[in-house]
Amino acid sequence: CIENFDVTNFLGETWINYTLKRVYLAQTPDGGFTEIVDNVIPDILSTYYFTKALTLVNQTPYNKVQTIKWLHEEEKTFFRNSTKTNINDFLKLYFGVMSLSLLNETPSNREDIISLILSYKQDNGSFIDDDGTDMTEKALEMLSALGYNVAELNDTKMHVLNEWSNLTPPDVDNFGSVVKYISMFNMYTNMLQMLGIDYRDLEDYDQKVYPLIWLSQNASFFLKRPLPLFLMVPILEALKKENLLTDEIKSATYKILMEEKLWDGGFNLFGLDYGEPQGTYYAVEALILIGKMPERDTINFIHERETPLGGFIFCYQSFGDPLSTYMAVHTSKLLGGEINKTRIKNYLSRAVYYRKPYSNDELAPLYFVYLTYKELGITMDNETYNYIRNETARLFNLYLTEKTDNIVEDGSWISLIKLGKEIGVVLDEKTKNQLIEKILAQRNQDGTFGNHSGNIYKKLLYTSHAVLLLEELGYKYRDERTVEFLLNSQTNGGWGAPDLYTTYYVVRALRTIGVCPKDVDGLLSFLKRVQYPYGGFNFYEGQENAYGGLYETYLALRILELLFSHKFFKTAINLSLYCIFGVRDDNNQTRRKCNKRQKYTLFV
Repeated sequence: CIENFDVTNFLGETWINYTLKRVYLAQTPDGGFTEIVDNVIPDILSTYYFTKALTLVNQTPYNKVQTIKWLHEEEKTFFRNSTKTNINDFLKLYFGVMSLSLLNETPSNREDIISLILSYKQDNGSFIDDDGTDMTEKALEMLSALGYNVAELNDTKMHVLNEWSNLTPPDVDNFGSVVKYISMFNMYTNMLQMLGIDYRDLEDYDQKVYPLIWLSQNASFFLKRPLPLFLMVPILEALKKENLLTDEIKSATYKILMEEKLWDGGFNLFGLDYGEPQGTYYAVEALILIGKMPERDTINFIHERETPLGGFIFCYQSFGDPLSTYMAVHTSKLLGGEINKTRIKNYLSRAVYYRKPYSNDELAPLYFVYLTYKELGITMDNETYNYIRNETARLFNLYLTEKTDNIVEDGSWISLIKLGKEIGVVLDEKTKNQLIEKILAQRNQDGTFGNHSGNIYKKLLYTSHAVLLLEELGYKYRDERTVEFLLNSQTNGGWGAPDLYTTYYVVRALRTIGVCPKDVDGLLSFLKRVQYPYGGFNFYEGQENAYGGLYETYLALRILELLFSHKFFKTAINLSLYCIFGVRDDNNQTRRKCNKRQKYTLFV
């Protein structure tokens, strides 16, 4: 439909980088892929923990400039809108203030923030948040970071000293009590130091430090029960502060941490199978406390979650699904991203039998599992091949029994017939002719198909389905009324709203007939309007709360493929693309040369 078109220039190198990164982040622990969620809007919780982890290894975010700008914007509302997670306003304020401090920045409204923090102070000198939780330690951290002289808070000194005096050493045979005690010991000693009090000069210090001495001499008691990371760190910190961190504890801690490291390089505080901000931060701090550096994949895990708007995303995972997995693989291959075939193969070996979240009577997941095997050039074993073949035969029987009356309304018929031809389950001539007759019987006088009641979306989809179905059944359909209807229904560059789904099916039907859209330039303009600047495409123009989904991106790229010859689109050129953040180039623009996984070959 168009020649000499620079696809690279059309999509943009920066957009390609963003899209490949977002596809990479959509991979799930089971090896499949899920729909791209919002991994563009920064989150204050993630920003704090990931920035702090990088600070521990003497690094800063590659997007430091953008992060500082974003934090200063958020401080105008005291960081109250800086996260979608369910945390209270005090914690949002803490994460925001401390993130700025980690980046050697001071809030612009410093005095207002100090006043807000002090408003949480109670008559006894403690700081209590809106949930009734004692936040004295975090309040002192913030005030100190803001340059406030916390040593002048005499009532807070008295409160902390009273709490310290009430801290009673536990029975060392009680594991839970020992762990809780040392965590409290570490918290109170930190607060006393911030308040300018040397806790080692207090008369009960020798008594209070005894459980730490005992623990350092009885490391097996501690190590035979691996602790959650958020408890491990304060214990290691307290032991190190008292010069009681032994080589035995260090060695065992390192072993525990390496066993807890996950497939993506991160750590999870909650025992789940994907990395997240808090677990990764605590693991990095634990490593630093025992004199070790985190491995490269952990540092990469952190940097990969930076956003182009500044800060870091809040990352969470679900399970993969067959449709998203195929779309991710196709998109990644088309844009030149690297693909871990082994992990995806392991996912496919399970997904072919358990195609969640879909039922086994739905055709699409089975078809997309097969397509993913084919796209990656992975050879199926005989058991898998025969299973797909038998399932295809079963679904043919189901569809022929229950789904022929309104055949043009169900686009999955197209995939079923295509899969059947691929896998060797073909319809006999009599059945094919019966289906062709059913489809043609649903043609309307204006060349459209199906009972659409004038609904333009149904009209376009049912007609496109009919054209594609007839083609798959071996019937060369060409009715000028149908062609004219499809061509003349183009509006604002696309079809439907216009939206990508309707547009994809209409363009696919037109190309099957051998016709190009009337207004190719308008179609390209529509695609540019729904292209999300930070990677991916949106479903339609002006869509709210949309961040470039994987499904929409797949549809947009398939439309581009349909506009060009297959051979042209598959001609590879090597482009040394660059990631968005990092060292400065000759133009004083911040760039980081991509590592192996992030260096892409772009297909145009």
